[in-house]
Amino acid sequence: EENVAPIMWSGGLLQLLQVLGTGRAGPERSDVACEAAIRALTCLARSDEAAGGVIRGGGVQLLVETLRTTHSDGLMEAVASALSALLAVDDAAQEAVMSAGGVLPLVHMLDHSMSAVREAAANAVLGLAVCERNRAAIAWAGAIPPLVRLLSTGSPRAKEAAAQSLWSLAVSSENKTAIAQAGCIPPLVEMLKNRDGNTPHGQEAAAKALWNLAVAPSNKAAIASAGGLLPLVSLLSSSMQAAQESAAGALLELALSETNRRTIADLGALPLLVHLLVTTERMEMKEAVAGALCNLVCDDSNKSTIADSGGVEALIQLLIIPAGADCGGGTCEA
Repeated sequence: EENVAPIMWSGGLLQLLQVLGTGRAGPERSDVACEAAIRALTCLARSDEAAGGVIRGGGVQLLVETLRTTHSDGLMEAVASALSALLAVDDAAQEAVMSAGGVLPLVHMLDHSMSAVREAAANAVLGLAVCERNRAAIAWAGAIPPLVRLLSTGSPRAKEAAAQSLWSLAVSSENKTAIAQAGCIPPLVEMLKNRDGNTPHGQEAAAKALWNLAVAPSNKAAIASAGGLLPLVSLLSSSMQAAQESAAGALLELALSETNRRTIADLGALPLLVHLLVTTERMEMKEAVAGALCNLVCDDSNKSTIADSGGVEALIQLLIIPAGADCGGGTCEA
């Protein structure tokens, strides 16, 4: 990072953009020079100042134009990686990529034959999907089916990015149905399991996606039928708090079903949820766990187990929050 400022001062950023602009089309096109320039821009773009310079200098438009015109696998992967880096550090990149028409070529890349290209495209689509105003355009571009396919065929990182993208897209009620109909639930459930190739971050992403999908009543039974309850309960014992929270949130929604409530309890979730409520200091986690227990206690047979596990005392303590305590989004009122 200490080299970014000297490169900026010496005009290196402008020169890289010129290489990209003059080398992307025509008889003098050099894919090697373009790819080298793009990878250099990707490294620079990790700096806020340099990322802003790329965007103001028309770099996003040049990158998207390269994506539209190239047949080089290396260039496709390099461009998608550069866009992903820009989207991660500068909010202005969101509008720039959308305005340049970058969504459609990135979506097409999700089905590329090369794993590295699919992974880079998935990361770039994720960078766009985290922004609410982009989600409708991403869905309209046809991203949902290839993202679902990536859950089964992608690299571990591509699977994680695909699951996170689907989680973001599933905020929309309309997308919840489309995502489920595309067949995402079985591969998401597979990602939850503690198996080779399933990373902890991938498990968390899958649980988050299922949490959003489980809001739709029709998906509650589908998740249970796909065997999703057991791995979600198992994830409550994960070493990652974010994964535990996502699993608790998914169980919160799934426990609205009477059939699911009994199964979740039979799988041993109640003591695990109470333990999390007692031991975690994260207010977001407490809210998800308390919500899951609230729904599970609707089944009379669960009440004694929750009480015997110390759940009543833990829930009472949750009501006694001191003034100024961190509630995850601001300051609590006394």
